[in-house]
Amino acid sequence: MTTALRTEDSTRQHLASGKLVEGLEHMSPTYLEGMRRILTVSADTELISAPAYYRAAQDAPSLNAFGSAISIVQDELAHAHIAYRLLEDLGMEKDWLIYERPAKQWKYPYAFDVPLV
Repeated sequence: MTTALRTEDSTRQHLASGKLVEGLEHMSPTYLEGMRRILTVSADTELISAPAYYRAAQDAPSLNAFGSAISIVQDELAHAHIAYRLLEDLGMEKDWLIYERPAKQWKYPYAFDVPLV
């Protein structure tokens, strides 16, 4: 079942009246594209940050510090999962986003391309 998107004016009126955007039926194509872009950047950043934090954890000065760093890794992966799951609700394929998407289409801060330590 395909949900029809709203017009731009209809979406603006919906928001101006204080109503929430709770699904595709409340979104215009522009709003949907913006949500997909924001969630993709968020998901990609969370996923890409996990290895960087793991590498930093390997040099932790104590077991407590290592445990704290590994907890951050787990947190980042959970945040990525949530964002990719929301993207599925917006019509994107999670497996394609994570495993098949060309590398040049990933959206994240390039700071994670260099070691944190």
